[in-house]
Amino acid sequence: MVDVTGTPDRSPAAGPDAAAPPAPDRPAGLAHRAARRWPTLVAIAILSLLLVAGAVEDFADGLAWAAVLYVMIGAIRGHLRRVRMLAVQLAGVLVFGGLALFAAVLDQPWAAYLLAIGWLGHAVWDAFHLRANVVVPRWYAEACVVLDVLLVVAILALA
Repeated sequence: MVDVTGTPDRSPAAGPDAAAPPAPDRPAGLAHRAARRWPTLVAIAILSLLLVAGAVEDFADGLAWAAVLYVMIGAIRGHLRRVRMLAVQLAGVLVFGGLALFAAVLDQPWAAYLLAIGWLGHAVWDAFHLRANVVVPRWYAEACVVLDVLLVVAILALA
């Protein structure tokens, strides 16, 4: 039976011919979920390559370059036309570049701790960009959030 609104009647009196409720959407499995999170998998692969290559010393340079890449990508995508957005991105370059430069002159373990703080701050920076969907593509911001957090863990583990 159907009422005047077109909603199927789910009462037992509706009988076996009553329309069955639609099946809930179920995840298609691990492969489907992994395919949707491919930026996360890319971040894990990048960190693995960095660790295998012994590029731990480059984590400081990477922090500065990560901020510069946001400016470059934002400029290419046309997201930095507003002066305020450009100023925010350039401030990010100064902050993260300054942290990387300062960490380069510190002795261990303080350099590692400062780098970990810098990468954690950059993860927050990436999360903002992911949420706001500005400057960089969403997949890039997602991969960066994951990579940055993994870098924090790696730096502290190696310190």
